[in-house]
Amino acid sequence: MLAPAVRVLGNFTSGNDAHTEAVISLGILNREIPVIFQSGSHKVIKEVLWLLSNVLAGTPQQIQAVIDARLVPHILQYLRRGDFRTQTEAAWGISNLCHSGTREQVYFLATLQPFQYLVPLLNIRHQTEAAWGISNLCHSGTREQVYFLATLQPFQYLVPLLNIRHVDFITHILSIIKSVLHAVATLNPEHLDEYKQTFEEIGGIDSVEELQNHENAGIYELCYEIIHSYFHDEDGENVLPGAPPKGDAETEMNKPVFNF
Repeated sequence: MLAPAVRVLGNFTSGNDAHTEAVISLGILNREIPVIFQSGSHKVIKEVLWLLSNVLAGTPQQIQAVIDARLVPHILQYLRRGDFRTQTEAAWGISNLCHSGTREQVYFLATLQPFQYLVPLLNIRHQTEAAWGISNLCHSGTREQVYFLATLQPFQYLVPLLNIRHVDFITHILSIIKSVLHAVATLNPEHLDEYKQTFEEIGGIDSVEELQNHENAGIYELCYEIIHSYFHDEDGENVLPGAPPKGDAETEMNKPVFNF
């Protein structure tokens, strides 16, 4: 009966912020949920992670309640070693925190080094959540934290994803690539050529050059910045001349990228 009960509470948290606040006021974040994480079945834990992912999509105060209850490390634990369903809910929770949290809250998450758990998810069926989370972590984290991402050799996961034709998803991937190269160039410039060579060998430059023809202005600009800053030829062969192409720069933030 525990799983259905948690599901009911999860349904409340999927409503508005007032509903979420009502669930938090019950005190379950500090009492019942830690106990479930210690001894609950995967079925119940999946429901708990879904509930927490909804809370982490709420207000900064509601997100802070999850942080103060010391539940984020538990979420990362199941992101690392859970089954498919628990990993899915854990990944959404981390992504929601990255999207809805304050800069300080996202920085706190970055101190727990979630990159090492998110990067491997880029090559399986959690690509959407992982890419969103990593992109927001790159935006709010320090250069040192982003450099830790660089040490995980993420290009092998990122470059193949540039072939997915979804504006918002490609934007996230390009932003991550740009952040990684910038962190290496700033903190470990003597190894920048190694990263550039790896990026080129796995087809990164070819993919970015192709995306310079994209109709979306935001994608064009990201490609231009990557090529111009790190792979610019003296004769300008890698950069298309002229202004960015006209296109709809707006993206559909909440639509899923994949259907399996």
